[in-house]
Amino acid sequence: MVKKFNELVHTVTVVKDVTYSTLKEVYGFSFDETGSAAVEMELRDGSATGDVQAYVNIAADASANMSYARPKAFPNGLHIKLVTGAFKGTVEI
Repeated sequence: MVKKFNELVHTVTVVKDVTYSTLKEVYGFSFDETGSAAVEMELRDGSATGDVQAYVNIAADASANMSYARPKAFPNGLHIKLVTGAFKGTVEI
């Protein structure tokens, strides 16, 4: 069964690496930079050393939005590895 886009949203505020072990599929995201500096992050499978599924870069005072026609799979859960900066936003699951 395929969920409709935006059927379920998980809100995140990240200032360090975080793992959401129950988030196995991501349909998209919307992130806003919150620290007045550029953000670099990696969306990984399960841990800081898991496979990189997406790289996200956000300029200072900007945002990034992405939606996928088919969900990105995170079999071991979504891990957000924050390289630089801080952000908040939502992940469509």
